Amino acid sequence: MSKSVAAYEQALVAVLSEVKARGLNLDDLLQKTSSGIMGNASYTWVGAEYKTEVLGILESAVQQVK
Repeated sequence: MSKSVAAYEQALVAVLSEVKARGLNLDDLLQKTSSGIMGNASYTWVGAEYKTEVLGILESAVQQVK
């Protein structure tokens, strides 16, 4: 894993941990975020060829925080 990838994953886990600490539902967040990524929400800039990998990383991070 590159340093850059490790840094992004650490940042994602940190944000999700704070979301969880504030009592927000991570499963709901995962579902809405996944829908947004697949539906080309304003925060999505990767092409279709990367979306499956992005969703896998997101799901893995949520499971790590749970």
